[in-house]
Amino acid sequence: MKKRRALLVGVPEYESDALEDLPVVRRDLEILHSTLENTGYSVGAIGSEGIEQTGQNKILKALRKELRNAKGLDVLLLYFSGHGIHYEGKDYLIPSDADFDYPDDPAFAQYLIALDTLNDAIDKCNAKTVLFVVDACRHGVKLGVKEIGLTKWSQGDVRKATHRSYILVFACGAGQVSQYVRGEDGFSLFTQAFSQALDAEHPASNLSEVLEATQNELNNLIETHSRRPQKIRRLLESEIEDDTLQRVICEGIQPDEDSESSLDPWSIVVLDAPLWPEEANDEKSTAYQLKKQVSEILAACWQQWKRTKELLPNDAWRDENFPVRVLDRLDLLITRSDPPLELSLAEVALIVTVPFVCEALLASGVAKASQNDALSLEANCKREKLRIQLDQWH
Repeated sequence: MKKRRALLVGVPEYESDALEDLPVVRRDLEILHSTLENTGYSVGAIGSEGIEQTGQNKILKALRKELRNAKGLDVLLLYFSGHGIHYEGKDYLIPSDADFDYPDDPAFAQYLIALDTLNDAIDKCNAKTVLFVVDACRHGVKLGVKEIGLTKWSQGDVRKATHRSYILVFACGAGQVSQYVRGEDGFSLFTQAFSQALDAEHPASNLSEVLEATQNELNNLIETHSRRPQKIRRLLESEIEDDTLQRVICEGIQPDEDSESSLDPWSIVVLDAPLWPEEANDEKSTAYQLKKQVSEILAACWQQWKRTKELLPNDAWRDENFPVRVLDRLDLLITRSDPPLELSLAEVALIVTVPFVCEALLASGVAKASQNDALSLEANCKREKLRIQLDQWH
């Protein structure tokens, strides 16, 4: 399983009267948060809890932190929803505390967030693919200053990051605005379309397919809600041909077919865990042999879990992905530790295996208890050894 993480930033409220509040942003965060989690992303979000989260410093700090702590990630998705503006040849995101009282002040831009502000952090980011999605440029910016506007949005001078696989995606192109549906259940047309394209039930999987599907879904929403055309714009870090647009950013539903692989879902997750050193991919290395042994343990754990599921198909407490989430959190704690942790091969093997062994042991106990009427209060129930022990304990 690929390692993917997302940070969602939304600015639904603004301090300045020159900026219209955007209550639909909260709904956008909810929609995208749910979709990304369902498709395998670890998701963080800021902006839904109040205006104090979305000042310039808070937003920049959160974005830089994600970029700095992206070691081992296959995909890091950064998302911004709020107001954006074009000013003196550049595109800017507008934080909640932007000072718009004097937009003709030469220092005006210092209260905004230029889209290339994060390039240094992006250049140093260790994620294989960095995707920055900007759903901004909306109606509701009232300024009346000639050099400030929306018509050139997405056309500004952006110093390109040198990260090999960085792509910047705008919800709309020059002369357009990112349209949304108002009301209690309102939403951004782009974010709704993007979420549909990322859905676990959608066939799109690589970046090119997702962006194409997003545009198709956006066109459908525009027709449904009688809105103006809106075309997604993307900027690659390089104009040269590479495989950036072919990078897989979500799984996409695949046709049912018999798997040729004997690996179970838990083994796949563990063998792909970022904690393993690079040498673990070398078939001649000790690390590779250790991974094979771990895989055998995981296969036995999975079989035990499956047997218990067959015995108790309606167990509401069963969660196949619980040990996967535990491993994900352990990985997060270890990779973000300060000072950094240096793990031996044995320690890595133990850490990635234990959550699944615990789940298998629990499943084994549940299976045995179910076969001995553990919940029965009848006096004439089976009196085997485990049942007698349960009676004595309780």
